Amino acid sequence: CYSVGSFFTTYENAGLWAAYLVCEKKNVVRASKALLAETCNLLEKEISQEEIDLALERIIGLETMNDVNSVFLMRRLWNFYSLGFDLMTTGEFINSIRMIGKNDIISFVRRLVDSSRRNLVVYGQKLSVFDRKKIMGEKNE
Repeated sequence: CYSVGSFFTTYENAGLWAAYLVCEKKNVVRASKALLAETCNLLEKEISQEEIDLALERIIGLETMNDVNSVFLMRRLWNFYSLGFDLMTTGEFINSIRMIGKNDIISFVRRLVDSSRRNLVVYGQKLSVFDRKKIMGEKNE
């Protein structure tokens, strides 16, 4: 049994996207390598227009539903303000989402999935150096 997910966070001059998994220690190498492979697939496999349309509609749906949630709106406005973006109404924000194109997404993913800046954090029992190197694709010497 395991769990997989991702999250992002932004700051004024930096950001972080993280993918994570939860599994038994005996499966951590196999599961971690599979997660890294899927992350790399974001670059290597062509994203279909259907996938993009579905993702954008999901985001638009969430923004539409949260338009009545004052806490959500205040967080969005604070994030925009603190990052120096123009403040927008929900309608303006949805229109800006609709303008995102496939090339914009591919370019963003290329910057996001930079293997030279990849890190591995393990909570729980310590992994051996051998297992860490296997997960990160390094040669064992």
